[in-house]
Amino acid sequence: MSLRRCSQWHHHTRLTVIPGDWMNKYVLFAGYGRGQAIALKTFNADFDGDQMAVHLPLSVEAQAEAHILMLSTHNIFSPANGSPVISASQDIVLGVYFITFCFDDASELDDAKLKAMLEERGEADRPWRFKDRHEAILAYESGKIDIHDLISVRMPEFNEVVTKERGLPKAMPDHRRVVTTVGRVLFADIVQPGMPFYNCALGKKGCSRVIDDVYRYCGRPATINLLDDMKSIGFKQSTIAGLSFGVADMRIPEEKKDLLDAAQKRVNRVEKNYDNGIITERERYNQLLDLWSHCNEELTKTLVETLKQDRRNPDGTEAPITEDVKSRYLNPVYMMADSGARGNITQMKQLAGMRGLMAKPSGEIIETPIRAN
Repeated sequence: MSLRRCSQWHHHTRLTVIPGDWMNKYVLFAGYGRGQAIALKTFNADFDGDQMAVHLPLSVEAQAEAHILMLSTHNIFSPANGSPVISASQDIVLGVYFITFCFDDASELDDAKLKAMLEERGEADRPWRFKDRHEAILAYESGKIDIHDLISVRMPEFNEVVTKERGLPKAMPDHRRVVTTVGRVLFADIVQPGMPFYNCALGKKGCSRVIDDVYRYCGRPATINLLDDMKSIGFKQSTIAGLSFGVADMRIPEEKKDLLDAAQKRVNRVEKNYDNGIITERERYNQLLDLWSHCNEELTKTLVETLKQDRRNPDGTEAPITEDVKSRYLNPVYMMADSGARGNITQMKQLAGMRGLMAKPSGEIIETPIRAN
């Protein structure tokens, strides 16, 4: 049978699913249509009242067309640009990003550097060197290490390693030992044989890259299995993480006042030049817009760095952003935006930075910005 959604007046999206097939999980539950999270992008569907029709092909010709052309497993990639049209989103991306996140750049470390780093931080007593993936996962499940702790583990199953989300695979060291985290080892469990080991944080683009890779390395059947496994691990880990955020997670940068004061001094200088007749009204207007736009950009960069390097006291209050690694805080607002799961830098800037320049109903930009958030 096939599912059809009328997205626009003359545009229909239609896919075929076979009862019992993996895509059939989003068809009928207790009389309601349930959208599979990784297939919703295909239909451009959301849950605000969208309706879909179920068609049953009766003739031999209709069944052949459904099997050959419209089968969901034949339409993983967009014909427009070749990117995966069935991909991870929102909670799935958040869960995958959470387990693959690391505060430090693990790809730059080896056993000697990791040992020195742990001794410097006073963490040399915890286990950090493991013979294989299973031993590392056992230590995590036993509560000996945290999901984001740096470890050294042998990965004999992999011949290549990816150290950047969009980077090229590199050859695995001869001893097959890499510095990574338990979360990345957990993600490696769903990766198909023959694929590289992903030793980097994987956001929305990273998940799409993994789908591209599994199709190139292993073919279509393996791609279907990985999509289902990615959905499962993403939902599970985002649930276990208990990720949420409150108003305290929108940390206002300490440098905000200094940036605004410096911008105001330059604005006063422009106003003085205008009063003395050195510049015209149009030049004054354009310079003011440039000054406040630049101030807004600098504040946004500072905000992103503040959330990325966030530090918290044991009671949850803000701590100074220093080199003290024991108070590091994985800010959920930064994680949601950086992973591509939900939100963006502009929204973060308006909540914790400044609203910035606004426009009149006529479309003209007001030269005085809103400094508050």
